[in-house]
Amino acid sequence: MQENSSVTVEDVKYEVVPPPVEIEKPQNISGMPLRRIYFKDLEEGPCKFIRGTVRGGTRILFEGNVVVIGDVNPGSEIVAAGNVVIFGALRGMVHAGADGNRDAFVAALRLAPTQLRIGDIITRCPDTDEDGEIQPEIAVVREGRIYVEPL
Repeated sequence: MQENSSVTVEDVKYEVVPPPVEIEKPQNISGMPLRRIYFKDLEEGPCKFIRGTVRGGTRILFEGNVVVIGDVNPGSEIVAAGNVVIFGALRGMVHAGADGNRDAFVAALRLAPTQLRIGDIITRCPDTDEDGEIQPEIAVVREGRIYVEPL
């Protein structure tokens, strides 16, 4: 026991706190952080709505589904852990299932992206003339390939 300025200190106890354990994160695709807090399945989870045209040079990253009410222009990029639905023309780059989920889909009123990715599969659309016809289409993965079919 020591006396110091009329204060008596009897005993000091130190609690040893272990350092926090760092968990190694899996590799991600397209720079998309991987978290599965809310996203249980492709039919549910967070959803981001974008109203208006997505212009060239714009990059949208979201850990859920993305719905664009407008066009997606060339030079723009949409990366989503879930599905991507576009109520307009898709002419930019889109990546659905960016966390590696091949069950995701991409749907648009006019599907003509510069590059289309679902999970870890990448494709591009054939070069076609742009006509004014609106043909809703959906892109899905079957047997390791991306298929585009009318909606």
